[in-house]
Amino acid sequence: TLYWQNMQLYGFGTLFNAARLTYDDIQNPNGGFWLFDLTAGYNYITWLIVINFSFSGLFISWIQKYANTIVKVYATSSAMMVTAFLSIFFFDLEPTLQLFLGIAIVCISILLYFMPGDLPTSTSLAAATSSSNKLSALNDDDEELGHTKAR
Repeated sequence: TLYWQNMQLYGFGTLFNAARLTYDDIQNPNGGFWLFDLTAGYNYITWLIVINFSFSGLFISWIQKYANTIVKVYATSSAMMVTAFLSIFFFDLEPTLQLFLGIAIVCISILLYFMPGDLPTSTSLAAATSSSNKLSALNDDDEELGHTKAR
């Protein structure tokens, strides 16, 4: 299952990180053992961040397992867009032209992807109006012949 795969992934990550921290403690014996100082200095904001990242990891693994590729790309792009907007407001990030162009491209791409497929493929205004005129002429002919449509 997905949860077993996450356990394996995070378990091996924890083992390798613990091995590296232990190696660093052996090289520098003055600092103390890492296991006793693991959460030193944590406050409630730090714990909220840890909890947020743990649930984010589970959510991302769910997307990677069950969603198709285009949803993964749009999820990543949308997350970057939201992060950029929040960074502007919370961290006084000065937006650049590249940021606005990237946001515009992501928004247009999402709109195009989720646009209904039954829209006309022609992009010219003349073709759209001429087909509209032809359609209204056909409707007028039907009414002249006595054909009525239920509206």
